[in-house]
Amino acid sequence: MIKRPEYELPHTFTHERSTVTQEQLDRVIGEFFEDAEVKVSVSMQGQRVHDNGAVILGTKAGPGYSLSNLVHEMAHFVEIDEGRMAEPGWGLRVPEQWAYNRMCFEPTTCQATVREIRVMAFQLNILEYLGWPGDENDLINALQFMPDTAFVPLETGVSAYGDDTPEMPYQDTLKSQQRWRVNECRKYRRQNTADLFCTEWKRRNQLLKERRKRAL
Repeated sequence: MIKRPEYELPHTFTHERSTVTQEQLDRVIGEFFEDAEVKVSVSMQGQRVHDNGAVILGTKAGPGYSLSNLVHEMAHFVEIDEGRMAEPGWGLRVPEQWAYNRMCFEPTTCQATVREIRVMAFQLNILEYLGWPGDENDLINALQFMPDTAFVPLETGVSAYGDDTPEMPYQDTLKSQQRWRVNECRKYRRQNTADLFCTEWKRRNQLLKERRKRAL
């Protein structure tokens, strides 16, 4: 049992949408966070960077709390380029345009989806490594709600909505795009292994520690 209260589930943490267990926290903290510069806040959403440069990761995403959410943010830390690993929101931005009296997301490629696929490849491999495998299709299916979905190709690589796109029912288009995402994730899972993650996690935490020392 990890004897550090900031890593323990509070007795009041009984949110109906929480699937985080103390057993899971003990395993992931003991494996990755005991000597890490990156820290954990169980009830926090996503990633935050404090004024002192500390990077904090949470178990919350949307309405739910889970080990998978925490591992997703850990995977972002390892996948992102080193210059942005201590930036709020990992320094990620979606292009925007002014339309109908407001700013709207206006991506021109599926770059954001591809990045999330690379992150999910790490995520799935680490969840498996920890002993709580994730559901590949269920996880990747959430990417259909990304703002750049219109630019995700069909499984053949052909544009889903271009001039050369074969006619097909809309639901078949969505299914074909999902198969492309799954195939891409399986490709990246062969590259973004648990061993690579562990090596990069340690190296980047050490790099973050050195950067924070120099900033003092």
